[in-house]
Amino acid sequence: MRQFSKHLALASEASYDYVSNVRRSEVADGFVFTFDHDSMEGPVDFQVILQDETGYLRDAKFMAFVDSECQPHFAQTIDILSDRIPGESSVEDVISFLSKGLVTALDENKPPDDMDEDDSFSADEYFQHASSPLGHLKSEDASQILKKSLLKAQMAGLHVGIFPPEPALIPQAISLSIKVKKLDLSEDAHEAWDLEPNDYLVLVLRPFSGYPSLPAYLRLPDDQTEMRFRFGKCATPKPSYESVRKALWNFEPHVTTCEKAGPRDKDQDASFSPNHMSVSINRLLNRSLQKLLILRRRHDLSWTGAQAALRATEQDDARHAMASSGSDRQDVIISQDAPADLQRDYALDVDEDFSIPLVAMQLALRHLVRCTEFCTVCYAKLDDPAGSMKPYACDSGLCMFQHLSLGFGVSLEHEIVHNPYVVDLLLSFFYAAVYAGRLREYPTGLTLKVPRLEAAETAVECDISLVRRPSGFLRPLYRRLIGDDHFVAAVLDHGDLKYYVCYITGATGQIYDFETLSGPHRFKSFDITRTLAKLFRRKAEDEWNNALLFPFIHDFEDLEPVQRDTALMMLMMAMPSVLDMRNYMQEQSRQGLSELSSLSKSARSLAQWVLATNRSHLVQDEAIPDAKVKMIKEPGVGNMMRFRFAQGAPDRERHFAQELKTHCNPFLMHSTLFAWHGSAPGNWHSIVRTGLDFQNELNGRAYGHGVYMSQYMATSINYSVATKDIARKLDSVPSIWPSSDLQPSKAISMVEVINRPDVFVSRAPHFVVDRVSWIQCRYLYIGVSPTSMALRDPSPGRQLRESVEWVPQDDNLYLVDMNDVPVSIPAEVIPISRRTQRLGPGCASRITFEPLDTKPTDQTADEGDDIVALLRVPDADETEKRGSKRPREASPSPSPDEQAGLVSKPMDMSSVLKYQPGSLNHNSLPRMPEPGYADSSPQALRALGKELKAVAQIQQKVTARERGWSIDVDQTDNMFRWIAELHSFDMDLPLAMDMKETNVSSVVLEIRFGPNFPMTPPFVRVIRPRFLSFAQGGGGHVTVGGAICSEMLTLSGWLPTLTVEKVLLQVRLGLCERELPARLHRGPYRDYGAVEAVHGYKRFVESHGWTPSPDLTKLASMGS
Repeated sequence: MRQFSKHLALASEASYDYVSNVRRSEVADGFVFTFDHDSMEGPVDFQVILQDETGYLRDAKFMAFVDSECQPHFAQTIDILSDRIPGESSVEDVISFLSKGLVTALDENKPPDDMDEDDSFSADEYFQHASSPLGHLKSEDASQILKKSLLKAQMAGLHVGIFPPEPALIPQAISLSIKVKKLDLSEDAHEAWDLEPNDYLVLVLRPFSGYPSLPAYLRLPDDQTEMRFRFGKCATPKPSYESVRKALWNFEPHVTTCEKAGPRDKDQDASFSPNHMSVSINRLLNRSLQKLLILRRRHDLSWTGAQAALRATEQDDARHAMASSGSDRQDVIISQDAPADLQRDYALDVDEDFSIPLVAMQLALRHLVRCTEFCTVCYAKLDDPAGSMKPYACDSGLCMFQHLSLGFGVSLEHEIVHNPYVVDLLLSFFYAAVYAGRLREYPTGLTLKVPRLEAAETAVECDISLVRRPSGFLRPLYRRLIGDDHFVAAVLDHGDLKYYVCYITGATGQIYDFETLSGPHRFKSFDITRTLAKLFRRKAEDEWNNALLFPFIHDFEDLEPVQRDTALMMLMMAMPSVLDMRNYMQEQSRQGLSELSSLSKSARSLAQWVLATNRSHLVQDEAIPDAKVKMIKEPGVGNMMRFRFAQGAPDRERHFAQELKTHCNPFLMHSTLFAWHGSAPGNWHSIVRTGLDFQNELNGRAYGHGVYMSQYMATSINYSVATKDIARKLDSVPSIWPSSDLQPSKAISMVEVINRPDVFVSRAPHFVVDRVSWIQCRYLYIGVSPTSMALRDPSPGRQLRESVEWVPQDDNLYLVDMNDVPVSIPAEVIPISRRTQRLGPGCASRITFEPLDTKPTDQTADEGDDIVALLRVPDADETEKRGSKRPREASPSPSPDEQAGLVSKPMDMSSVLKYQPGSLNHNSLPRMPEPGYADSSPQALRALGKELKAVAQIQQKVTARERGWSIDVDQTDNMFRWIAELHSFDMDLPLAMDMKETNVSSVVLEIRFGPNFPMTPPFVRVIRPRFLSFAQGGGGHVTVGGAICSEMLTLSGWLPTLTVEKVLLQVRLGLCERELPARLHRGPYRDYGAVEAVHGYKRFVESHGWTPSPDLTKLASMGS
């Protein structure tokens, strides 16, 4: 992989047509590049993965794909090109091959060369009518349609927000929200999905170019950008304007680990943030909503039926496209417990009454509430959703790959930081399953690279020194090491064959330094004859041992079943501890796990798979026990650690309550009993994935078929003893994952069962229940032997609380510990919905921790903004004021406090007006000496010196095209008067078109600073070119005299914290307004003069009632 890394570094510095920003990918062994073509609306990121690094430059296999927000036709093109990448290609060859193919496809508007097949029922043809562009309505008509749509959403019980909250025919953004508690989700769902009952689920949408009618919306092309959606959550019904802008205008489709749904910053209650389904739902709404509506309305399909038909059409399967037509029209819109007003199927309303925002919100809520029923990637209905608390992907290899690698599933980094001991436990369960030969499902589609200890012919002969264990040295005899930096060393030590799992930490010439991660181990479960023969045929030098190195180079999926368990154990042994990974990320705050050298990429992928395929909900409920304290506090429990444990679909708790009501009296305080269920560590990986069942017979079934439980801990603990696979009995390898900080040796669950022993399969000596719906897992107790590092941090990332109430139990069926002493069960184990019934009146109120809904909101009711008042034509005075305060363009103007960081964000580089830095002839501008107040204004001089230095630094770091403004620092010979240029405007702006026609490349500004700067605002005016005035139909907030009409440049709106950079961004945004576009004066013109600009400034200040700058007189007389 060193060659691959070297070539990637060279490619990142090379120059390509239409390609930029080549960088390493976070996904496996791959890279990302940005592709931008003149015919595209914006740049697109493509990912390429090297699937078998050992074949690099020979017969490698590459996989190329595009992110989920990309235009659909790119996906088809890149799929075809991906299969054709020559196996001997270098990184640069791959980039060149793909870029040429993409250019060809764009020029011909079709995928490359084999698109002439008989596609009788392709997705493109099926939706051919949707390919015409939007025919825009008049603003007044579009506003009326939008107003009607939003009022309908309000009538359905949704809170509606308008951004900004000021009169406009079409707002810049809209939000719809509903409180989480109104959806009546279970407590387990709240906890598993990181939702609070008083949170709001929020859909924000942006109508880019007016609001379309339904027929116009359905005619939009697949890659439309006229209507964009983002789904998330917020602590208030209406998110802040700033967070909505970030979501809609600066949205990044690849969600980093720190951006994923997680604990909210309490100081940012109004912040719009992602929830656990945001990536999947955003993709669904932006890519498929139009097509689904077409299918639903044309063929009278349910949402599920339409999604099945859409998948069939995209796969060109005409025979099955409409197979589900009408078969599930009674499908619940959201859920049975959603508010009644949202249960109506608004997607089938007539065109005149159709509300796009309301229907989009219904679909978003449907996929959040029922997230465990559908694949997160292709949205197919899952075969067995009943066993999952978490969203998941279907059995398709591509869906699973995207679920794991593109942000659809749980984040390994996030879980390690916030729930490290849950991660440790899940990885330990997986290792135990492999060790015991109890793994039901092997990981697939991950391109795992593992060692083959049986393949002595692939091993590297070397000399090894283990005198400084765990460190050591090695030197290969005939060739350099291959694969990544991890290997298994087979060492012959006085005739004893030992195996060590190691990774390389450095090299000096042919001598490698390494660290031992695990070992020594001995294997007899496979044939070691060839390994011994190869080691015995030569003798190592003094102080060295003869060794064979088995590199991690073999494809896991190519191994025989009997070889896979050993390979997975070696891969797990090559993984550092969870706390080590957590410490690394906390110490290296900017680094992800991909940069941790001791963690191989295959091991990282495996850990991600273990977490993502866990369908239960586990939460640390107790701190790691100190053995001495635990024995005093709970002598009958011993050194065991408790986790909250919930299984099944989110509505399983409701089914349990229904079964309880049917078969028992739920108001009885003893309506349920508690029992222990013990199982060997090797079984728990399957249990947390699929739930308790009696699929396999492990310990006999002398008392009937069912789940075996006991009220006696001592009885159940006997079944939690670790077992070995028959082959593993011959080996000397640890039964517990060596890197675990918990070192779990046994596991036993506490379950709640409907108290009807009379209908159990058996009640003595064990409880045997064959109705799984009668059993709810509550706690998982783990016998641990924590490391010293774990004892130093017993509950990282969590605030644990002591229980204050306990569940009453049946006197005859009391749960007891190892010493036959009754066990107190915390009342929190009972859901709030049943707590009063089960614990007695008054108990629920004493132990409920649900946060009070005391946060203030801007609205007295939950309906939101006044739609009728805001969606209207603004008065002339309102138009002038609004334009001056919030100039509009493709995105709204940032508030003054936010603009500082914007220059570092990449601009859309697709088709901008050309600008050549340094092309302005400063000799054509009037020179001006420093004003008389220069020497008497030390505060202003210091501030201006800092400003000029900051401007120079920004211009060194950010390109002119990305900034959109320039100041020639070398030409600034008067600190109180600067010349600036605004440039690189998007070519679809009317201003840019005028500038191109008149051969103007920039707008030249003059900025004058007064003696009281920065306490007073500068004076900003246009020098050239001349603009059409407002009376002549122009806009852009340029007055008749050339002054910039903005409250920010008056004492009413100025803040001392505003910088020159912020001022230039604000002025530029005003020129980019699209509703009232800036236009150039045609014909001969002269430069604006300072005197007419000052007069224009005075006029707009007076008309708006703003306070002019007290420095205006001095600024006007500067140079005279």
